[in-house]
Amino acid sequence: MKKLWKCPRCKREFAKENQTHSCRVYPLEEHFKNKDYAKSVFEYLKGKIEKEVGKLKIESLPCCIRLNNIILQNKKRTVNNSALF
Repeated sequence: MKKLWKCPRCKREFAKENQTHSCRVYPLEEHFKNKDYAKSVFEYLKGKIEKEVGKLKIESLPCCIRLNNIILQNKKRTVNNSALF
């Protein structure tokens, strides 16, 4: 697998070197402020994915929550940059 480029400022990883992006992070809890049901659905799905598929990295951005670098335990491949919300 090709090595990912890591932004020296925000430490996020990208497939493309010097990828244009915002280094701004957004607290995960802000996505769920006054949205208890949405948070419970997210926690359920996150738990299912980690149990059934494998380890994942969560990035909370102003526009979305990204599930990155999902490592499939039963198959020898990686799925990168999968947006959930």
